[in-house]
Amino acid sequence: MKLLAIVGTNAPNSYNRKLLYYIQRHLKNQADIEIQEIDQIPLYNESMTNGKEPQIVKDLN
Repeated sequence: MKLLAIVGTNAPNSYNRKLLYYIQRHLKNQADIEIQEIDQIPLYNESMTNGKEPQIVKDLN
């Protein structure tokens, strides 16, 4: 099973991030868990996108 886990905070000492990495380590035989960060994703601003998504958003997608 392949899963994507998204760390939903920019905080450097996030308990959620620590928990996701713990889960990834301890379930490595049951699931392939890829962890992605949101720290490089800009806040949504429709006037700045002009209908185009930033490259970092495309990469995550």
